[in-house]
Amino acid sequence: VIGAWGLAIGLALQGSLANFAGGVLILLFRPFRIGDWIEAQGIAGTVDSIQIFHTVLRTGDNKTIIVPNGNLSNGIITNTNRQPTRKVVFDVGVDYEADLQKAREVLLELAKDPRVLTDPAPQAVISTLGDSSITVSLRVWVKTADYWDVMFMFNELSRDHLRQAGIDIPFPQRVIRVVQESAVQ
Repeated sequence: VIGAWGLAIGLALQGSLANFAGGVLILLFRPFRIGDWIEAQGIAGTVDSIQIFHTVLRTGDNKTIIVPNGNLSNGIITNTNRQPTRKVVFDVGVDYEADLQKAREVLLELAKDPRVLTDPAPQAVISTLGDSSITVSLRVWVKTADYWDVMFMFNELSRDHLRQAGIDIPFPQRVIRVVQESAVQ
């Protein structure tokens, strides 16, 4: 009976011990700090607090998520705040008839924003030839805190600037071929 009780208690505490060990590892190795935006275990948010058994995250829409440290310490963690700079990759599809050099110039003109770093220099490249458009990719480096503001600015201004330059952003297209078999007589 004592052995059975000991086994039951051990199994009941197994999750708590894993969370405790995970908390010790997180506090010891510091893969993230309070205020960092992290992605882990299919969730993302700002770290509000790190406790010994769990970590509290706040999502972008202000929800509180409590993540057990055992799960957190055993999975992949993406910390978007750890580095001082981030690369913005902004892709836009242009029509196959578009002047690609002009499209690249228009996007590089958007990169002349004070938040965009000049070292390394911004690049505009042709990244893919898609089914209904050619993807022009603007690649710039910004301070981590400016990442989303610059991305939103590119989204807002690119359509109008490309349109003013006579470059169309096509709608997705699909060609359907219908084949009719002749009637068998």
